[in-house]
Amino acid sequence: FQARELEGQDPWGVMDLLTHIAQRLRVPRPRIVLFPSMTPAIFSVGRSWRSSVVAVSEGALTRLSAEELQIGLGLALERIRRFD
Repeated sequence: FQARELEGQDPWGVMDLLTHIAQRLRVPRPRIVLFPSMTPAIFSVGRSWRSSVVAVSEGALTRLSAEELQIGLGLALERIRRFD
């Protein structure tokens, strides 16, 4: 899939939200990529903290509530933390 890294302007506040969750878990914030799909999806990939990425679909940003987005990001970050 074609994903682009989310950096700079973030009108959805995803970077701030993931940074906040990472601080609460006391782990480094992974990179975030946005991919084109209207299906709400949030997942993590990578084998280490250095290579870890949280992928978020455009559908997740437009269709999920703030609470659902926070839960999805938290689950993705927890999977990275546990190396699942």
